[in-house]
Amino acid sequence: MYTKRKGVYAVIFHATNDKVAVVQTERGHCFLPGGGLNGDETEVDCLRREVREETGYEVSVHCFIGKATHHFYSMTNEPIENEGTFYIAQLLYQTGEQVDVDHLLIWLREDQAERLLVHEHHRWAVREGYRRRRI
Repeated sequence: MYTKRKGVYAVIFHATNDKVAVVQTERGHCFLPGGGLNGDETEVDCLRREVREETGYEVSVHCFIGKATHHFYSMTNEPIENEGTFYIAQLLYQTGEQVDVDHLLIWLREDQAERLLVHEHHRWAVREGYRRRRI
């Protein structure tokens, strides 16, 4: 049986080039910035908190991309069902409040993100973000 987890994630495009923000862990795994909801916080509040904790940046949340579910096994071999909610967002300014110091903010081209993002629903959200950006 899968453990269900809900998360909220940001597709953030660089202001001056065509790259997307990704958080890379010490193990080299790449994810979209974001994470799980705490208590009764809203999706937008969760996303702002998670981006701040992972990158040290304040974020402005823009349009809703969609929801997608991904089934996978955690690092401890636990079956997980992650329901991800995805938004396009924009980095505003550094807060100096990065909590997750083992996370590194990197910028990837679309093809690199497609190759390096661990979760399929993160790759889907990036593709959808680029598609909407080109319209």
